[in-house]
Amino acid sequence: MILPYLTEIQCLTTSLDVIHSFSIPGLGIKIDAIPGRLNSVNFQINHPGTYYGQCAEICGTGHSFIPI
Repeated sequence: MILPYLTEIQCLTTSLDVIHSFSIPGLGIKIDAIPGRLNSVNFQINHPGTYYGQCAEICGTGHSFIPI
């Protein structure tokens, strides 16, 4: 995913099955994805670069194979 920097970004999450948690440690962002609920987080990227995401909630047997 390519995102602009020095711009406010809104991320919306939900889930269709179990609780997930979307995390980008390099940006200090973590947001839960909960079935039946729409969660929102706003953030700004201050420096261009490559940032890696990860699932931060153990969500099932395939948890370690969920690249973000």
